[in-house]
Amino acid sequence: MGRSIVVASQDKNFGYNIQNIIKDSKWHIEVLDSGKELFDYIKKNKAVVIVITTTLSDMSGYSICNRIKKDSKLKGIPVFLLLNDGNREPFEQHKTTPQKADEYFDNLSDIQNISERILAVAGKPSQEDFAEKDDIAMAVESAIDTVTFETEQSSMPPPIPPKDVVMDEMRHMDETDEWKKKHDIDRHEAKLQYLRESLKKREMEIERLKSALTSKDDLINHLEQDLVSKDQNLESLRAAQEQLEAKIKEMEENLSHITSERDDFKSQFDLLVNLKEESEKENAERIADRDKVIDEIQNALILLQQEKEELERSTSDAIAGLNAKIESLENELKSTQQKMADEIKARDETIAQKDSRIENLITELNNTTDEKERQAKEAAEHIEDLNNQIAALQQQLSDAYDERKRYEEEKTREIADLNGRIESLEQKIVEITEERNSTVSGLEDKIANLEKVLEETQQLLNITNQQKAQLELETSQKIEQLQNDVAERNSRIENLENELSNLKSEYSNYRSEKTSEIEGLHSVIDNLNQAVADRDNMINDREAKITLLSDEKAQLERESSEEIKRLNDELNALIEKYNSLDNLHKTTVDNYEKTIAQMKAKHIQEMQDISNQYKEEIAELQASISQKDEALKEMEDNYEFVNKQLVEESRKTKKAKDEALEQINKTKEAAQNREKELLTQVTDLQTKVREYERIAKEKERIATEFQKKFEDQKRTNDMLKKSLDLINKTKKQ
Repeated sequence: MGRSIVVASQDKNFGYNIQNIIKDSKWHIEVLDSGKELFDYIKKNKAVVIVITTTLSDMSGYSICNRIKKDSKLKGIPVFLLLNDGNREPFEQHKTTPQKADEYFDNLSDIQNISERILAVAGKPSQEDFAEKDDIAMAVESAIDTVTFETEQSSMPPPIPPKDVVMDEMRHMDETDEWKKKHDIDRHEAKLQYLRESLKKREMEIERLKSALTSKDDLINHLEQDLVSKDQNLESLRAAQEQLEAKIKEMEENLSHITSERDDFKSQFDLLVNLKEESEKENAERIADRDKVIDEIQNALILLQQEKEELERSTSDAIAGLNAKIESLENELKSTQQKMADEIKARDETIAQKDSRIENLITELNNTTDEKERQAKEAAEHIEDLNNQIAALQQQLSDAYDERKRYEEEKTREIADLNGRIESLEQKIVEITEERNSTVSGLEDKIANLEKVLEETQQLLNITNQQKAQLELETSQKIEQLQNDVAERNSRIENLENELSNLKSEYSNYRSEKTSEIEGLHSVIDNLNQAVADRDNMINDREAKITLLSDEKAQLERESSEEIKRLNDELNALIEKYNSLDNLHKTTVDNYEKTIAQMKAKHIQEMQDISNQYKEEIAELQASISQKDEALKEMEDNYEFVNKQLVEESRKTKKAKDEALEQINKTKEAAQNREKELLTQVTDLQTKVREYERIAKEKERIATEFQKKFEDQKRTNDMLKKSLDLINKTKKQ
């Protein structure tokens, strides 16, 4: 048998379609569905071109191509590799291998182009490519067996052999008959027998041709049923097209309305930008005025600090002088007290000696009296014996009396001397008391002066405390006012959050509507052929991109919301410290509200653009229904154009998002820098106030210590007075 074109495909109908397209070329087309059949065939027969799909019933098209290219006998045969499983990664990788195919096709629907390339490589068949002339029965039997085998193996009836082949076979049989007639003239019986056999074969051939025609009729009926189903699909698609056109008109109306709203939003945004610039200028002027006020406060605090230092120096000098004088007075008082204590001790010792002597004399007198009385008793008993003795005793008694009288006079003189000494001591005490009183009066004058200084210092402290109390009162009032403003801002923020949640719910509703519309479009697209299914996958990829863009948009909205909350908190902190930044905060909040409105308008515009893109896709699908294979290329071109538009729109959206974020960051940085400056100034003021309070407390502590020392001195003076009173009482006694 001659050369042939071999087509190995998992779907034999694809091979039969190629066979029908190139049947006029007179090439024999061998259609197979497994790798084993392919290798069995090309080992026994010559192949001019081998067409393989990437997936067969038992093997992979890539492995078959590799085996053919590695075989030294088969590697010269051109191999066409067709993608039929949709997996492009190994398909593209196989192009770079050493055993790569001669031609690659990734679109099975472009069967016309594939057939043209096969004929271009195969060329025109020669006479040797046809069946041999002397084996007509074998050729007819092989053709009929092939038709029978293919009819059993395929779900659809295979096509009948080409008409030219059948006619050639019949003509070849006729020529054979004529040749046998010429050479078997003498053998009529053999000729008749041969004619009978030929007639039987013809009858058998006719029967088989009839069965082939029957299978062809079945194929035609099957194709007619396919055409009817295709017509029904076209009708359903036309109905779906009308519905989609109605939806597109509605979307166009919504687009015009949204466009007008976008223009309004744009004009409002421009107006808000101008208002923002004016408010920023006013805030800058107010901040400058506030800086001037802060500078004046700082200068006043510096003057107060200088006055405080001078007052501290004068107070410390006065306190040091007073402390020195008090120490000298305390030393003098201690020496005086020591002297008086020594004198009192000496006097007490003398008085104690005198008292002991008097007591001894009284004791002796009492003893003598007792003795006399005892002797008198003895004398009474012995009167007679003792009369002389009584006279002597009377004399002795008179002598003793005289002696006692002298003793009493001497004691009287000694007491008078002691009284004189006491009077002199009292005079000295009076003089010391007067001197002490004069010293105490001087000290009291000095203490009075110091008390006046302390009173003046206390007045200054009171004034300072009053100023501090006034400042605290004003601060508390401002804090209350700011707290009220904060509550009001919080309520506004809650309202903004509610509006944002409403916008999100509207966005979710709008997105669900669009999703349902897209699903409706997908249900229409799913009814198309494999090429349209591939297109659906591409649309799904675009929907994933749109979802990513929506997620980015939602992320941007969340970031904007968080940025608004955080900036509101920062502005509220500034409001708690400085009421003059209230207008700035209001303006900032309004700007963010307008930014959210602008984002909403941009989101609506993006969704409208997506709807327009789907409109273009619907138009492309309509074109694909009417133009079949050619429309697929147009759809790919349109997809690339729409994809470019989507990328451009994404880039613009990202650029707008980056610009908005940059503007927000600039505003945030400016607010943070200003807040840092104000916080630094407030910290300095608080530090100075704390320092001033510390100095006031130090002054209070010094005054307290001085008061304690004064009280101790007073208690010492009271003790001296009590000692003098005790001495006076002792003297009087």
